[in-house]
Amino acid sequence: MKRIIFSIYTEISDSNLEDNNAYHGDNIPKSVRTKTQFQLHFDKLKECKEQYAKLCGAEFKIFSDNSEFKSKFGHHFDNFKKDYDIMNFYKLYLFEQLANDYDEIVYLDFDVVPNTTKSPFEEWDMNKINVRAIDCNKKNIWNTGALNDHFRAARPFDDIVKDFDKHNMYCKMMAKRSMLMTQNIKGDEMLSNTGILGGNSNVIKQLKMFDDFASKVNTLEQAKEEQMFGPTLTDKFFLNNEILFSFNLEYNNIPWNNLSEDWHFMMLSGNMSPNKDNLNDAKLIHVIDKKFERIFNLCGIK
Repeated sequence: MKRIIFSIYTEISDSNLEDNNAYHGDNIPKSVRTKTQFQLHFDKLKECKEQYAKLCGAEFKIFSDNSEFKSKFGHHFDNFKKDYDIMNFYKLYLFEQLANDYDEIVYLDFDVVPNTTKSPFEEWDMNKINVRAIDCNKKNIWNTGALNDHFRAARPFDDIVKDFDKHNMYCKMMAKRSMLMTQNIKGDEMLSNTGILGGNSNVIKQLKMFDDFASKVNTLEQAKEEQMFGPTLTDKFFLNNEILFSFNLEYNNIPWNNLSEDWHFMMLSGNMSPNKDNLNDAKLIHVIDKKFERIFNLCGIK
């Protein structure tokens, strides 16, 4: 049984960093904060995954050269400053490619910190794609002010969503639903977070995300043209790995397992923060807000 845990680390040049919103409570763009925090904590983030893979009896690899992927699919990302989006599709490409050489594969984003001695290879149903998916309905994702305005009809829908960031999970979920609706499928309100993935080679080979990548991109473009949920929300739709991965799972009826919160604990700040929960029960901590110091302290990482 050949098993691997892998991650990716690609240092994006300053000139190609997107000038996006800041994390809650921060004052610099997320892209800049991510780069600086990864540089600062590179050794610890790499070593904690290496040690975890060893504990799980798996090989560990970290990939950084995405030139092969760019040569094959980079033309789909022709807008300025798309390196981050390319990187996130690159991990899905590797996920499929590694299924040719390994029996079971687990992927961890570079900002994931293991906090357990338990092995996903033993605890997960590796006959399915293992991924954490969030129910992205309005009540779960919209803030209280937006919800109140919506339910009281105080502001029109377009006026509310115009201020949402394109990475907002509600926007990405609605992009997925729009893609499915172009194929006469209603679609659910679940959106996969691809920061942690796992499965065996058989089920991973069913994904075939990149066998017909152009057709998926065209489906997204069709959804944008049809504007089924209005022009303001549709303007947020973009070529994003979580949108296409979620679409692919649902459209092709690929068997998948929704990871429990402890196996993909999303560390966030602000109104979506799960900090009230017991972090000690978290097995794989996805430090989305990039505040690594407190997680290293929790996990005893020096």
